[in-house]
Amino acid sequence: MQAQTIRNLLLVVLLVVSLSTLRANAQANLGAISGTVTDPTGAAVPGATVVVTNTSTGIAKTLTTNADGYYSAEDLDAGQYTVKVTDQGFQAAVFSNLQLSPGQRLANNAMLKVGNVSSQVVVNANALQVNTQTSESGGTISSKQISNLMLNGRNFQTLGISIPGVSSTAGADSLNGGGLEGGTTLIVNGQSTEYTTYTIDGVYNMNSGNLSNINILPIVDAISQFSVLKDNYSAQYGFAGSGQIVVQTKAGGREFHGDAWDFLRNSAFDANNYFSTSKEPLHQNIFGYTLGGPVVIPGVYNTRRNRKTFFFASNQWYVISAGQVSRGSVFTDAMRNGDFSASPTLPSSKALAIDAHSQALLASEGKTGCLTGPTTINPTCFDPVAASLIQTYMPQPNNQAGGFLNYVNGNPLTTSQVDYVYRLDQQLPMKTQLTGRIMYEQVKNGFPYDTWGGMPYTTTTDSYYTTAFNGLIRLQSTVTPNLMNTVSLAETYDKPRINTLTGGKLPSGVSIQQQFPNAPTLGRMPNVSISSGWSGFGVSSEPITASDGEGVIQDDLNWVHGKQVIQAGLLYMFGIKRQNVFTNPQGSFTFTGVHTGDPAADFLLGLDNSYSQASSQKLGSYHYRQGAWYVQDDWNVMPRLTLNMGVRWVYFSNDTVSGDEVTTFNPALYDASQAPVVNVDGSLQVNAQNEPVTSSGTVANLLNGLEFAGKNGVPSGFFIPKKTNFAPRVGFAYDVFGNGKTSVRGGYGIGYSRIPLEQIYNAFGQNPPFNQSANILNSLLSNGTAGTQAAPTTQTLDNVPLNFTPSQIQTYSLTLEQQIIPNMIASVAYTGSLGRHLMTYQGGYDFNFPLPVTAPSTSGCLAAGQAASSRYDFDPCINVGLASEDYTRPYKGYSTMNNEYDEGSSNYNSLQSSLRYRTNNLQLTVAYTYQKTLGTIGAHGAGSAGSQSTPAQNPRNFHAEYGPPSYDFTNDLTATWVYRIPIFDHSGHAMQALLGDWSFSGLALHQSGFAMSPGMGTTTRGLAIRPDQVKAYSKVGRLNEWFNTTDFAAPAYGFFGDARNGTIRGPAYTSLNVALQKTWPLVSRLHAQFRAEAFNVANHPNFRSVDTGVGDGSYGQVTNAGDPRILEFSLKLVY
Repeated sequence: MQAQTIRNLLLVVLLVVSLSTLRANAQANLGAISGTVTDPTGAAVPGATVVVTNTSTGIAKTLTTNADGYYSAEDLDAGQYTVKVTDQGFQAAVFSNLQLSPGQRLANNAMLKVGNVSSQVVVNANALQVNTQTSESGGTISSKQISNLMLNGRNFQTLGISIPGVSSTAGADSLNGGGLEGGTTLIVNGQSTEYTTYTIDGVYNMNSGNLSNINILPIVDAISQFSVLKDNYSAQYGFAGSGQIVVQTKAGGREFHGDAWDFLRNSAFDANNYFSTSKEPLHQNIFGYTLGGPVVIPGVYNTRRNRKTFFFASNQWYVISAGQVSRGSVFTDAMRNGDFSASPTLPSSKALAIDAHSQALLASEGKTGCLTGPTTINPTCFDPVAASLIQTYMPQPNNQAGGFLNYVNGNPLTTSQVDYVYRLDQQLPMKTQLTGRIMYEQVKNGFPYDTWGGMPYTTTTDSYYTTAFNGLIRLQSTVTPNLMNTVSLAETYDKPRINTLTGGKLPSGVSIQQQFPNAPTLGRMPNVSISSGWSGFGVSSEPITASDGEGVIQDDLNWVHGKQVIQAGLLYMFGIKRQNVFTNPQGSFTFTGVHTGDPAADFLLGLDNSYSQASSQKLGSYHYRQGAWYVQDDWNVMPRLTLNMGVRWVYFSNDTVSGDEVTTFNPALYDASQAPVVNVDGSLQVNAQNEPVTSSGTVANLLNGLEFAGKNGVPSGFFIPKKTNFAPRVGFAYDVFGNGKTSVRGGYGIGYSRIPLEQIYNAFGQNPPFNQSANILNSLLSNGTAGTQAAPTTQTLDNVPLNFTPSQIQTYSLTLEQQIIPNMIASVAYTGSLGRHLMTYQGGYDFNFPLPVTAPSTSGCLAAGQAASSRYDFDPCINVGLASEDYTRPYKGYSTMNNEYDEGSSNYNSLQSSLRYRTNNLQLTVAYTYQKTLGTIGAHGAGSAGSQSTPAQNPRNFHAEYGPPSYDFTNDLTATWVYRIPIFDHSGHAMQALLGDWSFSGLALHQSGFAMSPGMGTTTRGLAIRPDQVKAYSKVGRLNEWFNTTDFAAPAYGFFGDARNGTIRGPAYTSLNVALQKTWPLVSRLHAQFRAEAFNVANHPNFRSVDTGVGDGSYGQVTNAGDPRILEFSLKLVY
């Protein structure tokens, strides 16, 4: 079934819901309240009546204890409950204010006192409880914390960092809103963001294109509460093996409730960013409302005594114009006029020199005598395209104090966003419930630079426009008092559109001779990369139109049998992606400095190191399927011991593209005798007809080794899916003394994950014969073919795997939880995880990587003074641009083969502790985590949260990549509090209204520095992406030298660097956010709240990025800073 059909079906059914007032629930978000009823002697009380009532809606479930005195109310929405227990000969026991979190199994044992059933004992259960029911490890953010804790950017993810083992690479800095500019930032138990799943009311809410964005950002005031499940959770949770972010939306109740708010920011109240040359303009306005209650037709329907139909609605608008601090490196006036004497990227000899091949290229253009001095170039030798790009798009330096980073773009990023949430709930006859809920989001981001292409200049700007949807219908039925069933239908999608707003075109009056002159360039400028940290040019693959969506059908069954709660369920998810591919028909050029010694000089002369072009930019429709079933048994073996046992089976289909116009490389089909001869410079030997030839002189097979989807017995998705993805989950919870004050919990679980569609999407766009690519070494910017006849070149491939194993995350923990005093609970836990079959793709794994050699391909390739070796990691002539990488690749005729690598591994070990305290006036949480993450696959950029697309220095040796990823840091300390100041509670009404009802809340965070990896920015790095470490790492701690830059040096030509990933530690992060709130009663139930918030109130400079690339102009320097002090004011009306 197509996604459009599902969406139409959802809208039709939701219309029926709105007319007939139906209701349903989300299984994955549903919780349970269970316990044992005993008499004063401790004996079980069978046959007792237990009534569990939702305080908000008044909907009740009536149960009877079994022969063991046990009861379990299943499939309960998160919220507040009252439990009443009665039996003949005993006083009634009433437990009020029981707070149930999403997915929680809450223990509520009752000891009945002998007496008249008409009398009752009331217990206020608002106190925190020790978890004695499940082995899972996690935390819940309550509705009070959501309402009162300040959120920098009004993004709920910030609250997750208050849970031990959960961190954010953004710290407590401002998070973006929804859409493509937003993203997932939470790192759970040391795993990158791709391995954490976000759900709303149990509905999948992930951008399946990267698993690092959510489709819709929930409105904060529309969230009832949310939980973070870190490990050992029930088998009913799937989609990922690490964290589960479980969001529960609000629902209407028996009484009308609502609020309206407006949050304001203005740069007049803020401090400057540390690296800003002036105050960035900021004008932010976030406003909206919520309204919920019963659907009532006075005197006719849903009267007060019998309210069973409820609604909830919310809208929120963002209007933001926020100045940015986008730093870059641009050419000085002197350099634009040919004077490189002060260039920060001059070679160590402090002199330019043009190699012989480049001199010949320039001479073919009529340019001779281009070097007029050791550091000066005749401007008449400048490439016309380079000069025009400089003139049109590269601004003058405006930040001389920034050193190499001499340009700052402080113009504002504009955001216009609107979110909608509508929900309808109905209690039906025969103990049946139904819920319909839709969420919709529109986000428009206008950037003051080209963020997609990576250009920091104001001369080229782009925009993101994203629409998103998340909707569900679920029917829950109580078949018998002990048997419940839930059936669900849901859809989620996002549709980003990326467009160039201004600039981006090839300047008029110049042209580029390219391999495919008829390729759809759309008039775009080429993509230009200039090494050593210089800012380049290009809009990448813009414009992009995309759509990622899933439809989900699910059924879940709950059966209470004695002291066991058995759950089972089935899920089927079908996904579709429609998008044009990321190829670049306008051409891409890289300038490394290999021809003159300075990459800036190479660019101005037009002397590229490499040139590539695609012949097309195709639009495709891609499909995948995913299924699962699970069984979970929560068994209260004895009053003090509960076992949690489950298994989940997961099925991942292969990926397909409509029309099957896609190929992949199969080594078994490759015939070396049919391969073309590759010359040292990467070109192919051709015959008189300009056809590539083999070593025997016959015409080469340029489709050598390629398999065609859906042809000759090949599956449309190439691989046969595995059907052995079983994920067991086992755990226990032990009430040590039987009084509910001390518990020991532990468990082990496995989960599976994958990022669908990416490889077939890339293969569809890149691979021949449906697309052609050019790869040419040492050509000219104005003439990518370097004046030669446009013969076929080696082809770049993106390969779909012929065998696929999903990523597996194993988690385990042992937790001791203790009630210190009433309302205060402390916990300490060992938590660990193992990652197996972790994946990288899109440039992370080159299957056709150049082979080691015993000697350089040509003479004169070794550095001055470098001794010859009997073996090199790669051809040293690659370092100096005299040989192409394609010359020494194993599969001749092909260039890079981007494959999916699925043998990555990781491990995480931590000590996690927390303290929680709750009274009527104070909620306090303190969390501390001591941790370490190591892996062979993981991001290595400053503060990067994802692990996909991370290249290995040597793809044949991923073990050499083992080290801390960029999201690893050692110490994580957070504290949050919400304190209602009770000083004037007992004063007169006027005094209390004037001076009472103040609250003070805050979030404090300290993180030690993130891991960073040394890199390479030299002009002759070859295939090395890390340097050698020549002495022990030492921190200096200055902004202009964060670490001792002499600790690392470029490796010898032909060799990889031996420095390890994660060797460098970045700056620590410390921030304190506080808020002061005053509430005034207005009339009846209407209140007004004024709030003043200060983020990073101490204006502590939190430094972010450090340039770790040896040879970069800003090597060793801190290049970015986090948020300065920001003030926000809000007014809210609450009813």
